[in-house]
Amino acid sequence: MRKKAVLIVVVALSLIAFLIYKSFFITPKSKVRIIDRLPDTSYKGKIHVLDFSKNIQRNLKEMQVPFRDFLSPDFLLEQSKKYGLNIQNPIYFFGENETEWGVLIEVNDEKKLSKGIIKIKKLFDLKDTIIDKKKLIHNSIANIKIYKQSDLILLYMGNDFFPILNKVTNAKKGDVSASWKEFLDKPIASREKVIISNTSKDIKSIGFKEIVLSHEFDSTYFKIKTKLSRNFPINISLKNKGVSFKKGKYTTLFANIHLDISKFRKTVDENLLKFIHKLTKNIGFPITEFINAWEGDLCILRGGFYKMSKEYFETEMDDNFNPIQVKKRKKIKVPEFSVLLTLNENKDKFFNALIKKGLLRKEEEHYYFLFSPALRLSEEGNQLIFYSGKYRTPLIENEKNKLLIEYKSNKIEFSLDSIKGNEVFGGAAFPLNPNTNPLTILKD
Repeated sequence: MRKKAVLIVVVALSLIAFLIYKSFFITPKSKVRIIDRLPDTSYKGKIHVLDFSKNIQRNLKEMQVPFRDFLSPDFLLEQSKKYGLNIQNPIYFFGENETEWGVLIEVNDEKKLSKGIIKIKKLFDLKDTIIDKKKLIHNSIANIKIYKQSDLILLYMGNDFFPILNKVTNAKKGDVSASWKEFLDKPIASREKVIISNTSKDIKSIGFKEIVLSHEFDSTYFKIKTKLSRNFPINISLKNKGVSFKKGKYTTLFANIHLDISKFRKTVDENLLKFIHKLTKNIGFPITEFINAWEGDLCILRGGFYKMSKEYFETEMDDNFNPIQVKKRKKIKVPEFSVLLTLNENKDKFFNALIKKGLLRKEEEHYYFLFSPALRLSEEGNQLIFYSGKYRTPLIENEKNKLLIEYKSNKIEFSLDSIKGNEVFGGAAFPLNPNTNPLTILKD
């Protein structure tokens, strides 16, 4: 009996000693987090799949999307569990340009995932290969590669796969890159269900540091919020008063801009100016003269038609069968088109520059800008209003900065909401109904 008691005491003391040793002298192996594995690229984003799916269910119903049941949170969660994926945590995506994109998803059960991949390989032309002792699945035509391990799956399209794979597989806990840390630490990154950041060379070339896009839930619109930021102040502000043309039923283009550019005019932003020159280089628009003359208000309205009488000459035969030119008039359909500008004392220099470059011409009482219809001119103070109709389009109080365009029967609205210090906030909205489905924009 004593021997058994002694044995029990010895075993207990050994166990206690081992636990103390383990606690103080053996460092537990830290689990590498998914964010530690993310590569440092120009595009960064994350999506909370289930929350986003829940938010857009009403949108999908409004658009009458036939397969919306397959995008429901319950169905997505069921399928993810069936194939070992963890979509209850965020899915991260990243990219460098239009052709280099990747997605990183957490895995709960590698065996279930392997079964799912076998099914996918039957549907698509995916082949197995081994590179650097790592088993990959790929499609050489689409340039898609898939790598999986016990806790993640990486999907990548592009040529720069192996530096990405090296970062994903060799990362250690705490290896999260500085750019990803900065992105994930933003309050908006923890708040929004879908968010993407762009810090590419194209953004930096126009003087901006970053553009951030996120989805905003709305029952009648599919909205994308935008935030542009830079390292130094934006010398432009929004006016709190303004007028615009009154939109009509047949409006297909509407732009309404009311900006205070007085600071910008005094301290010209060279990067932004180069970008504007690049946008207008095909027509040679006189940017410098425009900035010196413009007072920050611009409204454009297009939509509908009106009939006007136009004079023309037709060749006829006289009584002696000699050809003669006969003056006639006919009714033609002309698109309704109106432009409002506020210009200062430098307007004549601006107009002369337009005429010199062949962008503006005057014939009798009408003006023509590029391929515009014949425009009449009305002046009220510093307001110049060009209009093609018989009567001038009515004006209303409207200080909101908006752009409305119609594309493939979709009326898309862009907005400039605010400018604060180094940041610009705006967005885009797609109306949701079967006749104006934003998904049709993606079709050829």
